[in-house]
Amino acid sequence: MNKENKQLPTAEIILQLHLTENQLDETSVYVLRNAISAMGHYKDLHTAPMREELEKLRAENERLKSTPGNTQVILAEGYNRLDAENQKLREALEFLIENNMCSIKGDEIAKEALKGGQGE
Repeated sequence: MNKENKQLPTAEIILQLHLTENQLDETSVYVLRNAISAMGHYKDLHTAPMREELEKLRAENERLKSTPGNTQVILAEGYNRLDAENQKLREALEFLIENNMCSIKGDEIAKEALKGGQGE
């Protein structure tokens, strides 16, 4: 079967068939109606998998639409953990400086880090 035989009828072709139908005798009209009906069944048969795929894609789209909210919650939790970890590190640096547990150079780096700058 070549590619042209697999193409579905266009609206123009169906309209042409309906217009021609008025000029045919009763037997030919019956045959033509059966052919048009068969075309409809053919179309339904071959578009059913596409409709199923479309429904799957719509469901996946709905699932993905809910994801950004979940992502925002996950990111907020991550930022909270980072803030808590930064606070612990800040407290550790302050402890080291207050108790003179750093070398002179390390002390300068720690103080600079507490200010939010970068050490050498």
